[in-house]
Amino acid sequence: MRYLNLSLVLVLRSISSAVKRRFPTMDHIVEAGFMTPLELEMFLSVPNVEFNTYWIPCTWFICLLKDAKKNKMLINDMQGLKLIME
Repeated sequence: MRYLNLSLVLVLRSISSAVKRRFPTMDHIVEAGFMTPLELEMFLSVPNVEFNTYWIPCTWFICLLKDAKKNKMLINDMQGLKLIME
């Protein structure tokens, strides 16, 4: 859920002046608990000139789902889909 909220904050920062005032820098997003310092390092390592970076936290979530499936933490694909839909 945190990664979804993080993606939303990243998108809203680009379109809402109120959100941009609340989170003027990425450090403010870390301080608010939406992102860890390590995640910030990973996020900043992606070249944002070439790519839109709003989707990055969503890929982290999908990777967690793939790891859960690989480690037999999900019984079937429907459980993963249910997690995504929630």
